[in-house]
Amino acid sequence: EKGFPSFLHQYVKETAWSDRIVKSKAPLIPGYVFFQMELSANWLPVLQTPGVFDLVTFDSLPAQVDRKELASLHKVLNASMLAEPWPFIEVGRKVVVEKGALAGVEGTLIEIKSRSRLVITVSLLQRSVAVEIDRGWVSPILVNPGREVSREEPGAMRKL
Repeated sequence: EKGFPSFLHQYVKETAWSDRIVKSKAPLIPGYVFFQMELSANWLPVLQTPGVFDLVTFDSLPAQVDRKELASLHKVLNASMLAEPWPFIEVGRKVVVEKGALAGVEGTLIEIKSRSRLVITVSLLQRSVAVEIDRGWVSPILVNPGREVSREEPGAMRKL
């Protein structure tokens, strides 16, 4: 309403009650609403919005979330895939999705109960989101110091 494009990423949350399971929408990254503004813009209208406590800032300037990370979240939600909040993961294998609706999305591959999941992280907020994925759709990303990022062939393994 105040002229700033905003994003509140939500997912369907299932809560078990004694007699039934209730589905409701919940924030994918609780406690945060993302919005777009120029650094030189007047922040006061945002801070006066009911429910807004403060802006995430560094050195008195609004923090900027990596656009690729937000684009990855948008792509997951637009693909209508099962996504859920996930604890922040700093270690793990970085991968890129090569096939399917999430092609081009980068994240960390993990495995839970024999199911592969791609964890997409918003580093600035130390928050992550996990989405189930076919392991065959991803390939590892290798970072070579002083060189560009390279991708291995799917299924190829290299010791780092």
